[in-house]
Amino acid sequence: MPTCPHCKDEIDYLSHFESRRVGSSFRINDNGKATYYEWEEDIGIDDPDAYYGCPSCGEIIASFEEDAIKFLKGEPI
Repeated sequence: MPTCPHCKDEIDYLSHFESRRVGSSFRINDNGKATYYEWEEDIGIDDPDAYYGCPSCGEIIASFEEDAIKFLKGEPI
């Protein structure tokens, strides 16, 4: 099992963070209460700030999926 280079915890997965465009339908009900029905939309743009981080300490371990795979396999990145 790989070890986080920052906190030294053994980890078997990485947290992935990226920006997404979220849209919603906005309605009010008969009582005037607002309701949002959200959906995610893939806008087809690579997020330059996306990263894969340690689930224990949150530090960045990889910026690309290929490197994240290598890390989890115990290969150098």
